[in-house]
Amino acid sequence: MIGYVKTFAPWIVFAVLATSDDSRWGALAAVVLALVMLVIDRRGGKQWDALIIECGSDMHAAPLAPRS
Repeated sequence: MIGYVKTFAPWIVFAVLATSDDSRWGALAAVVLALVMLVIDRRGGKQWDALIIECGSDMHAAPLAPRS
């Protein structure tokens, strides 16, 4: 059960933070969280094929994140 919550944590963070006027900050938080989790899982020995949802989270939220 915890594995599913951890996998969808970037989406949950995005949904919570995107309820304000500007959803870009929620997307930025989701990208950062997904990248951190991806690095931790890869260092822990998980293969890329087991990280499809994490990679998809980054690819979905990255274009929505704010740019300077």
